[in-house]
Amino acid sequence: MASPLSHESDEVLVGSSEDLWGSSSPWPQDSTGSDAASMHVMNATSAAYHADVAAKHAASLAQWVQYLGGTLVRLQGKVTELEDWKRNALEDVRKLRDEHKMLRRKVLGEVADERPSPA
Repeated sequence: MASPLSHESDEVLVGSSEDLWGSSSPWPQDSTGSDAASMHVMNATSAAYHADVAAKHAASLAQWVQYLGGTLVRLQGKVTELEDWKRNALEDVRKLRDEHKMLRRKVLGEVADERPSPA
């Protein structure tokens, strides 16, 4: 068998590194496209995972927005109810004050009429 460095065995040197070294090459520049393909597969898998997580988060956020929207409507109804109650309570207090003033005048006026004037 001739030396691989001799000119007579050029056919041994011609070909890919897989012919000489098997399936793995000791030199990184001799790597085949499978490394790039596996990198693309890893990137695509990672992107798909992150897209799935983002979709789940978006669905969760949509549910929260719907819940908070309903809560907002309910609380706005409570605010309206409390404002109506406050308006009615203030009106009732005003009526009671007016009635109290009238009763005081009536009672104090009758008491003043019963007392003899110091004339």
